[in-house]
Amino acid sequence: MNAKPFLLSLMVSGAAVFSCWADTIYMSDGTEVNGTVVEENTHTVALKRANGSITSIRRSDIETIVYEKKSKVAEEAPPPRTFEVKTVQVKPAVKTVEPKTDIEAVVKVPQTGTPVKIETVPVASPTENKPDPTLTAEAKPSEPVKNDPKSPGQGDKKDEAGKKDGDPKKVAWTPPTGLPGFPDKAKRMPVEKEEKFKLAIERMATVDEPARAAAKSEILNMGPDVLPYVVAGINHVNVEARSSCMSLVGQLNGRSAVKQVIEVFYSVMPEKDAAPSFQVPFVRAIKETLTSISGQSFISVQPDKALVLDGLKKYVAWYNDNYDRLPKQLGEPEIEPTDPEYAKKLKEARALKLAKKEWPRPPMPSDIITGSKQPPASDSERPADKKFKDSIPTISREEATKRR
Repeated sequence: MNAKPFLLSLMVSGAAVFSCWADTIYMSDGTEVNGTVVEENTHTVALKRANGSITSIRRSDIETIVYEKKSKVAEEAPPPRTFEVKTVQVKPAVKTVEPKTDIEAVVKVPQTGTPVKIETVPVASPTENKPDPTLTAEAKPSEPVKNDPKSPGQGDKKDEAGKKDGDPKKVAWTPPTGLPGFPDKAKRMPVEKEEKFKLAIERMATVDEPARAAAKSEILNMGPDVLPYVVAGINHVNVEARSSCMSLVGQLNGRSAVKQVIEVFYSVMPEKDAAPSFQVPFVRAIKETLTSISGQSFISVQPDKALVLDGLKKYVAWYNDNYDRLPKQLGEPEIEPTDPEYAKKLKEARALKLAKKEWPRPPMPSDIITGSKQPPASDSERPADKKFKDSIPTISREEATKRR
């Protein structure tokens, strides 16, 4: 027998066998690559060529892959194994017990053949349709779980901000009680923290410096969410408390409270002359805080000088020129930048509300001596003090000599 024709026929038949088992990769540029896919992932495909070399092709360059080998293996693969279910029928007893059927199934996983045992589940008799006590509320999605008013922590809880019409999605915003000046719509803390803040601010309403320092440290530890409460505190009736809160605004980086600080600054200062003497500590705190949160220093004199008024006017002018460059201010409503009237609405929202305010002064030494518990009526301007002094009747020395 001639060996060459035999080898030639063997090579042809081998090529035919290889072609039957070859995979074809259609590239994005229209070319085809034949071989056997030996490895693939989300980025590349490794193809073994007829000469034994392995070529790595990027997924992004591949249009379609035809797996000839996998399809042939699938044709020759044996059919998957079927489930074997063993059913045991339990006859109901004579007693009046709800008859049930226990089904125990042993499932053989098709590829590994590992037996998996399914737990026996009692099935109610078809003659009776009683609810299964083993089913919990979580297993019944069609029946929502209701709060039990008797259970602790449920039924008697209410949202801090209140609700409308019983719909939890409709929450009515309300300011915290006992904190006048709280910014509109500002984010509130939990009730427990609110009460903790109120106790701390009352401890700041004292001349005891260590007590005020401890209270300020406690408030700072509440985090940035306490800023709206501190802004409300700058309106406190006690000068020590509002001065401490003004300092805290600067320590909390209150750039979102520039508007409120300038408004309070304006309400403190008289139209002319320097601030009342009892307001000097508060004006000092305002001077330091405004420099910190605005980056502008327009007050170069002591807080008890009349030239402080010039610094106030410069702060007002600076704010009106740069309000649109500031971050969102506390209590400001949401305004969409795509709104055609965005500039107009922003200007209205950030407009300063400048108004003078009657600030109660602390008791004078004479009030403490006489035992007066309430401070006298507030005088926010020194000219008023002068007017009160001028209202006291006076006589000259000559008239006093004649009366002797």
